[in-house]
Amino acid sequence: MPNDDRPYAPERGMGPAPAAGAADARLAEPGQEEEPVTTGTLFLMLMFLMMIAGFWGLMYATVLHR
Repeated sequence: MPNDDRPYAPERGMGPAPAAGAADARLAEPGQEEEPVTTGTLFLMLMFLMMIAGFWGLMYATVLHR
């Protein structure tokens, strides 16, 4: 029934579901050899933070020399 106003009640004996939605909790977590590589993400974030620092320094120098 799509218009049923009753709250959802899980079946008896159902434990909490894994975070990724997998039926088996071991499949939900990546193994040691499957850890994601974040080198590119860290590099791009470092570039982004350097751009913010450079923009802040440029604005600071502009206001300082008025």
